[in-house]
Amino acid sequence: MINAIIGGYLIAVAASFLMFTTGNIAGFSGIIKRVKLGLNWRISFILGLITSSIISMALKPELFNYSIDLSWPVILISALLVGIGTRLSNGCTSGHGVCGLARLSKRSLYSVSIFMLTGAIVATTLGALK
Repeated sequence: MINAIIGGYLIAVAASFLMFTTGNIAGFSGIIKRVKLGLNWRISFILGLITSSIISMALKPELFNYSIDLSWPVILISALLVGIGTRLSNGCTSGHGVCGLARLSKRSLYSVSIFMLTGAIVATTLGALK
């Protein structure tokens, strides 16, 4: 539980720092969509995510011990649906949830509501099927 609290705090600090220093939003899909050739803040942001993940895996490998009991076609279809949803909602969950809600964006409020409702329906349905 404490790891989740620390992680959430660090995400909030990083997103706030980016917003206050550059005026940019730390939504991952928007950052990926706008990466251009050359070293800029977006590439640095992505490298920071990769580097921090590698460090986390080295320090706490037990946090990364999990398995997915799904076939590759199901995983690929799921990834495609997430990508389509990201495009349709003009951003990803991190952009809308962390940054959009903090800026009181109506679009983010609608998007996060839909994300959460859909997640609850899927989790409840899958739980009932087991």
